[in-house]
Amino acid sequence: MSKLVLLAILVPLVARADGRYRRDARGPTPVLSERVKPRHAPATPAKPAVTAADVLRGELVVEPVRAEQAALLEKLVRDTPDDDPQKPELAFRLAELYAAAARAWHLEAIARTLQAAP
Repeated sequence: MSKLVLLAILVPLVARADGRYRRDARGPTPVLSERVKPRHAPATPAKPAVTAADVLRGELVVEPVRAEQAALLEKLVRDTPDDDPQKPELAFRLAELYAAAARAWHLEAIARTLQAAP
């Protein structure tokens, strides 16, 4: 009998209930931990501590050292026999030095062009 009464009470409630999820309109869920708090962008954008001109100046200061390293590597590549397993590594390092120098001088050329522009 008690099951019948319980069934008589629950059936109308279940029949009227909407099966869809309803979002609680009370506002955002409170944040429980510092790790999951949303990170807001700063009000003013931070200025970089190092500018592009500083980086370019540093690359050009290192150029004499890079030229000295390239001269040493050129001599090593020239004097190393072709069947030595270290020769490809030496050639690759030399190519990396040339690429770094090319990047630095390319940036210098762009900077000079921008300075000369009216």
